[in-house]
Amino acid sequence: MGHSSDLHDKPAKRQEWILVALQTRGFLSISDIARKFGVSHMTARRDIRHLQEMRRVRTVHGGVSLDTTPHTLGHSLVGKAGAEARIGRCAATLVEEADVIAIDAGRLGYETAAALPEEFRGTVITHSLPIVQMLAGLCRPARVVGLGGEVAADRSSFVGAIAVAAIDGVRVRTLFLTADAVDHRGAYVHSDPHALIKRELLKIADDTVLLAQHQCFAASAPLLVGTLAQISTIVTDRPPPSPMWAALDRARVRVLIATGEPPNGSADMRFKPFLAPSDAFLSDPLHAGRK
Repeated sequence: MGHSSDLHDKPAKRQEWILVALQTRGFLSISDIARKFGVSHMTARRDIRHLQEMRRVRTVHGGVSLDTTPHTLGHSLVGKAGAEARIGRCAATLVEEADVIAIDAGRLGYETAAALPEEFRGTVITHSLPIVQMLAGLCRPARVVGLGGEVAADRSSFVGAIAVAAIDGVRVRTLFLTADAVDHRGAYVHSDPHALIKRELLKIADDTVLLAQHQCFAASAPLLVGTLAQISTIVTDRPPPSPMWAALDRARVRVLIATGEPPNGSADMRFKPFLAPSDAFLSDPLHAGRK
């Protein structure tokens, strides 16, 4: 692909970039799109309007996110988005009305924030710019604490020493953590700045929920963020491979599978608890503790 200025007069290429970028960022502002391609805000809105008419995206306060509603099923990009949205909705069921929670950056974190129940009146602490923007744009927003610092463009999130210092001054009941890979040792990521933030977030949480698509169990990444012993629950879209069960059993990690299956004809999404075979501790799917 040529330089972004070469795409000034190529709407299809701009729109393709928007869809791909939304897969990792979760949210793009009008200014993000206009600045990327050197076009006016009007042109950026026209691109968004075209994608919205095709039911590929949805407009949110100040920008755009992927449309993950059922009518988009079957599109190559939306299959992934649908799994991520199911994981986010499942994870959000673990949040209580007055909780203080931290939500990691990335698409799964964004989907979890977007699925927070309407009655949620607690506090969300996050270093994700899209999550801050999305929650602040709600009619009845929760309390949002944004962790400042240097902006990492790849995930539209704050990183660096300022963000680490801000994390050190807070405490949360539950952390919703994301990772690039998961194995018998723990969770991994590719980027050192993101790994540092995730490790610091783990230190301030009473309970950690790992958000992971099933592909993470077969992926690899070089930087260990935290061990399985630091994680109480994994929310994913398919059961982990058999070799993972022994490790999850030893670490006493609960696994929730976001099946997306509507029970009793209801349109609501539900989740299904999957239990490691030899651990009776996991037989209570509502038990959030580990000891």
